Amino acid sequence: MSSTLREAADACGLLFGSACSPDCIANEVAYRETLAREFNCLVADNCMKFDAVQPERGRFDFADADAVVAFARQHRMKMRGHTLVWHNALPDWVRKGEFSKAEALEILREHIFTVLRHFNGTAYCWDVVNEALGEEGGWREKSPWYRWIGPDYLPQVFRWAHEADPDIQLFYNDYGMELPGVKSDTCYALLRDLLADGVPIHGVGFQYHLGVENRLDREACLANLHRFHELGLDIHFTELDISIKRPITDALRQEQADEYANRLGIALASHAVSAVLLWGFTDRHTWIPEFTKGEYDEPLLFDAEYRPKLAYGAVLETLQQCGN
Repeated sequence: MSSTLREAADACGLLFGSACSPDCIANEVAYRETLAREFNCLVADNCMKFDAVQPERGRFDFADADAVVAFARQHRMKMRGHTLVWHNALPDWVRKGEFSKAEALEILREHIFTVLRHFNGTAYCWDVVNEALGEEGGWREKSPWYRWIGPDYLPQVFRWAHEADPDIQLFYNDYGMELPGVKSDTCYALLRDLLADGVPIHGVGFQYHLGVENRLDREACLANLHRFHELGLDIHFTELDISIKRPITDALRQEQADEYANRLGIALASHAVSAVLLWGFTDRHTWIPEFTKGEYDEPLLFDAEYRPKLAYGAVLETLQQCGN
């Protein structure tokens, strides 16, 4: 019987990974030991985003991202790239700038070609565009890229990414699409039409950031995944975490474990999901308390002392059942 998440995931042919920080890898022994032992796939949490790699126009800094890539290579882990085009995590020179359509397109083109050529042969796939859709479907019109360029930016950046590195898988990534509904319907129609136009999109990432109270209906989720897969798209769960609303109790921790098993079970039952990545693995390092102003916490599989939680046991058991 597999004794780690990594062994169990390998046995059932699934990439099972985590977002990670180069600073934590460098500074915490328990962090890097747990990461290497439990996961077969990595994604950088922030250090491959636009503001990290191009803080000033034309000046690229890949030091932190290269450290994550080196760790993945050392421990024989697959690497996801995240993310080339997003409305957040932009440096001041972009965020505070005003550009014509032609100038904005040139900024994106240079960024994509420089980044993908630097990482050639490392990351096997990239989230090319992240969160281009609004909360209720339709375009995220306040995105600077949409404001400067319009909807044409999305197909163009996928074409440039494919030109820059034709050997990698290119993903569209977004949240709030777990179930059929306005946003997932909008995304489905958008990707269907882009594929019909020959745009090189190979996969779709479902983030799966949801609290424990959001019990996901298995059959509805599977039907939703199936229709995207029928377009010929690979599917990843890219940013899975399940936060608990305070006050946190042991009963809620058990509910969290049950829901982790449910969501991983959805991925495995779909036969369309080839990778599941958590957005972090230890409650010592999680974005949730700050983002929710302390309302939610404890979203991950290991506690702040790197001890496996009930959720860890539930995920391991689900993977073990898949591999048997």
